[in-house]
Amino acid sequence: MNQHYFSLKNLIRFTTVLITINTVLGIAPLDVFPNLSQSVQAQDNSETIVEHAAEKFQKEDYQGAIKDLTEAIRLDPNNAEFYLMRGLSYTYSGNFEKAIEDCNQALRISPNYADAYLFRPIPSLVLAFKEAHESFEKALTLYQQQGNFTKVKEIEDKVKEFDEVFNIMMTEMRK
Repeated sequence: MNQHYFSLKNLIRFTTVLITINTVLGIAPLDVFPNLSQSVQAQDNSETIVEHAAEKFQKEDYQGAIKDLTEAIRLDPNNAEFYLMRGLSYTYSGNFEKAIEDCNQALRISPNYADAYLFRPIPSLVLAFKEAHESFEKALTLYQQQGNFTKVKEIEDKVKEFDEVFNIMMTEMRK
């Protein structure tokens, strides 16, 4: 049980798979970082900042993208798309709570923003998997300390099943 399958790296990989699958199926925001001349109605300064954020995102500099998008939001705080873009950057950086907050803020600004509804479950699902695994780990540790080896075996079996379900889900998503 020393191997932690749900490491941050694997959680980010899982999120990436979900986003990729959704994009391939055409049900995710294909252009989360859109062509600014067509869809972003912000000030020129905000547009330039968001263009830089998109470049950083493409280079996997998620913290840099977050910083730029935070500045764009400061300049145009009612742009739901900026919040969604920052939420995606937060997801890729592993900050799922902030990603969910940004999706929620995008929806407060624009209650009919379909892409925000579509994207919001992804960091929520990854966070739920992470929290479930942490609970299993804590229960396992406590039962070991208490010397309840029947429960230790039971929890190890549950974690194994949990990991198998997760692996099957990941395999299916990669097809």
